[in-house]
Amino acid sequence: ADGCYAVGRALEEGWGVDKNLDAAVAAYELACPPYAGRRDWQGAGDVEERSKRACDRLSAGYESGDLVAKDAGRAMFYARLACTQAGSETFHGGCVRVARLLVEAGIQGEPSDSDEWNAFGPLGSTADNECQRPSVAAECAQYKKVREAHF
Repeated sequence: ADGCYAVGRALEEGWGVDKNLDAAVAAYELACPPYAGRRDWQGAGDVEERSKRACDRLSAGYESGDLVAKDAGRAMFYARLACTQAGSETFHGGCVRVARLLVEAGIQGEPSDSDEWNAFGPLGSTADNECQRPSVAAECAQYKKVREAHF
């Protein structure tokens, strides 16, 4: 999955290949399929076969409209695929994006006060913790600005 993400980034940015946004989106979609995935060899659960970075890139593309037509619902859908284990992800940008999108969608109150927050996990505190990482500084700046405007 991460290899398809790398191909998507190369196609999106024109790194060593001609820029091709349609092909980039196709590569991201291969790296972040919208279905649950396959079962492990014992049938006990889903095996993670998604690139969290590809899911986050699709989310950003649907949010901004720079890759595909704007679609807030799909932006949230792919952001959630990028952050399936809030607080324990190795890629942190997706969880911060989910928190920001929830605030922008009008989710009010602290995480414990909202069914939407509770259904997804402790994103308010998780996003604040994730924002201590330099790798997500830009996404955190957006999150903090939106949160301050709403709370």
